[in-house]
Amino acid sequence: MTMLPFLSSATLYEVGELKIQFESDVVRARNLGSLLAAECKFDNTNRIRIGTTISELCRNIIEHANQGLLNFYIATRSRNSDGLVFQWTDHGEGIQDINLIREGNFQSKKGMGVGLMGSQRLMDDFHIETSKNGTKITAAKWLPRISSLMDKDRIEHIQTAFLQTIERGDNSLVETINAQNNELFYLLKQLQERNTQIESINQELEETNKGILALNRELENKAADIAKAMEEAQSANLAKSEFLANMSHEIRTPMNGVIGMLELVLPTNLAMEQYQFLKMAKDSADVLLDLINDILDFSKIEAGQLELEEIDFNLYELVEAVSDVIIQQIENKGLELNLFIKSSVPRFVIGDPTRLRQILTNLLSNALKFTEKGEINIQVEMLNDGNLDQPAHISEVELLFSVKDTGLGIPLNRQSAIFDSFSQADSSTTRKYGGTGLGLSICKQLVNLMSGEIWVKSEPGEGSTFFFTTRLQDSVKNKTIQRSLPEQLHNINILAVDDNETNRIIIRETLKTYGLNATIFDHPQLALEDFLMQHVDFYQLVITDFQMPGMSGYDLIKRIRETSQIPAVVLTSVGAWGEKKTFKELGHVAYLTKPVKQSQFFDSVINVLGLSGNNNQNPIQKEQTDYLQNLLQLPATTCILLAEDNLINQRVAIALIKKAGIQVDIAADGQEALIAVRSKKYDLVLMDVQMPKMDGLDATIAIRKEFGPKDLPIVAMTANAMKGDKEKCIIAGMNDYLSKPIKPKELYHTLETWLIHD
Repeated sequence: MTMLPFLSSATLYEVGELKIQFESDVVRARNLGSLLAAECKFDNTNRIRIGTTISELCRNIIEHANQGLLNFYIATRSRNSDGLVFQWTDHGEGIQDINLIREGNFQSKKGMGVGLMGSQRLMDDFHIETSKNGTKITAAKWLPRISSLMDKDRIEHIQTAFLQTIERGDNSLVETINAQNNELFYLLKQLQERNTQIESINQELEETNKGILALNRELENKAADIAKAMEEAQSANLAKSEFLANMSHEIRTPMNGVIGMLELVLPTNLAMEQYQFLKMAKDSADVLLDLINDILDFSKIEAGQLELEEIDFNLYELVEAVSDVIIQQIENKGLELNLFIKSSVPRFVIGDPTRLRQILTNLLSNALKFTEKGEINIQVEMLNDGNLDQPAHISEVELLFSVKDTGLGIPLNRQSAIFDSFSQADSSTTRKYGGTGLGLSICKQLVNLMSGEIWVKSEPGEGSTFFFTTRLQDSVKNKTIQRSLPEQLHNINILAVDDNETNRIIIRETLKTYGLNATIFDHPQLALEDFLMQHVDFYQLVITDFQMPGMSGYDLIKRIRETSQIPAVVLTSVGAWGEKKTFKELGHVAYLTKPVKQSQFFDSVINVLGLSGNNNQNPIQKEQTDYLQNLLQLPATTCILLAEDNLINQRVAIALIKKAGIQVDIAADGQEALIAVRSKKYDLVLMDVQMPKMDGLDATIAIRKEFGPKDLPIVAMTANAMKGDKEKCIIAGMNDYLSKPIKPKELYHTLETWLIHD
């Protein structure tokens, strides 16, 4: 026998040879192979595989070559398990499509190929040699590795028995068939047991299917219930939205009258007692409006009706303006407010300034409400500064805001609940301090809309720090507008003193923003001693707090004035402005109100140093525009048409417009407004939306058929403040939108936008 690779380490012992010519030879060969496999301790499964392979290949010999030989071998291996080797030899015409057969891709359903492919899978090793002169097939089946090796005596015993079986012929055939039948009965018994198991599994599957069908019916019923509930919820949401729109309009209309009239009367000549009473009424009206706005904002957020705007704005001015709102209340409580914007924070960003201001105002108001002594600090920094590592998109600016107070603090078990709707840290605080409990919930939802997070760190009795992050778009203004300093400011020496550590940090960082450095002391006496030790011209500027223990800022500058007229900047609270005349006597002194604002700080420094002539070198210096003064420069013929049906709102608007020196005519509804613009030339129309006979939207559509947006600007002035109201006005053809209650500054700014042309 030619040595094949899988037989290279094997020793072959021929057991016998059988001529294959008839079908009876096929049966006999199969039985002999099965008996030989049993003697070699193959299991039932492998015996069947060996018998099947022998049957298939013997039939192939008869079909394609008429006759051939089958040789049986026992193979032993030193490193691997022993086994059986079979070799079929014929002198036929050879096998066609041998490559397809070897690859297992032969498609024919008859003849040689099918049997060969099946046999290859049943045996462990398989080899075919074929040509026009005949075919030789060698196949091997190996025992498991754990099987014991066959010794020479056993092999000889098997050889002798096998030869005797072949010589006995038909008599032994009966015995072998009976043995095979026993094996078949055994397999049949196993098959019956398997069938019994399958029937049991089928019964279980049927029961499971019944359960699934019942569950499907239940789910279908629930789906129908859910669909019905969703339809009812949508109807309820629609009714809720309509109610909110109506409530917004109905509440804002009288509030516009109340606040508008108070705005008009407060600047007039009043007795002190009258002024105090009216101021209390105005403050109460503002509080009421804030509560209404909180409820409406919460409802809009809950209904998914609140959308953020994308506006290019000055972040520094916005944060500083928030501090202006409550600075008087801060002073009244004897607190100190500090504002610190790190130099890495861009000045201009794109986002929703109104909602950002709302978050900061809410947090600052809470800090003020619950702080009786100490200070409140507002800080803004880039989120990826320091150890924070949450990179934003390249065109985004990710900021971290914090509002820190020294107030009551919040117990740990209440810190997560305070962001829930209608919730406060302690139910008793609602009555003591007031509020709806909606402020922080609204803040949380607004922060989420800005792709940020909000959280709190607090210790009872030590105070709280509220943090929130937000993602805003970077503005191109940061590249086109750059800080620049007068040449004289470079390399100057500055002496600074403040007893408050936070203020000292702010002074240092603010100076660093402009590339300036300072020697900073925490006590005025130390600052004075250092000043006197230096050469008289060593320092060029002094920055000092006004109220300090041991020695006030006034006393410090007075002592310095004994030897030097060095310019000085005094940091003072709102309540200390009465000392301005006293400081003026000392000369070369500028005032800055706390919290220190960077743009004002820069202006004060260059003014007190006598460098104001170089102001054009500071492009980011804030322009203080007096809208009312600009409007007073308009021609005397300027005239506005006010379309408003509410008498009180008419009076408020007329008084505010006339303050700007502008003529105003009244139309009580949309029809009157349409007639008016046809009969007289107006420079602008202020249009209410909800009016009798013809509303503001229909009136605008009718006017736009005759007058274009540039020919006659129309501005909505309405109490409709829900989502989509502004868009409806713009779609109808209006140029701009004002929501009631009308604020004078917003009104004058809008009038300037549409009436003053460059």
